[in-house]
Amino acid sequence: MEDHAASFEVNRTLWNARTRLHVGSRFYDVESFLHGAISLGTHELELLGDVRGQAVLHL
Repeated sequence: MEDHAASFEVNRTLWNARTRLHVGSRFYDVESFLHGAISLGTHELELLGDVRGQAVLHL
């Protein structure tokens, strides 16, 4: 079995760098999200349909 630890660490480092950009972005509006705003767009909500009572993770 191949050890992927080095690849995982490179991937984690890249995602951590991107996170800083996203948190500061007006596009993601993290402050509103932290106060309960919905972060999904209209088209995403329409595609999801009724998800009341369920947890949704937007990747």
